[in-house]
Amino acid sequence: VQNVSSIMSEVAAAADEQSGRIADISGTVGKLDEVTQQNAALVEESAAAADSLREQAHRLTDIVHTFRLSRDTPVAAPGGAAGDGRSVPTPPAPALARAPQPLRLG
Repeated sequence: VQNVSSIMSEVAAAADEQSGRIADISGTVGKLDEVTQQNAALVEESAAAADSLREQAHRLTDIVHTFRLSRDTPVAAPGGAAGDGRSVPTPPAPALARAPQPLRLG
């Protein structure tokens, strides 16, 4: 009878331990579900932001294409001509046909 009682106590202790571990697993799965839902929301926000950025880039491209440069105008590359931080020299302004005259009052 003592042997059966001892075995029953061990089974009850093991069942309690398993119950505690199942509760831990259930809590962890709940946290995982919450994080997964947050991640899905962030993915949706990122996709919306990417779409908005793509649309803005297209609009900016359209706006920039409205500007025309003459073929003689040098166009600076980003960061300088060679991309090494040096700037492209600005061409000199065209000379005036005649010098400006001082304003005469009276």
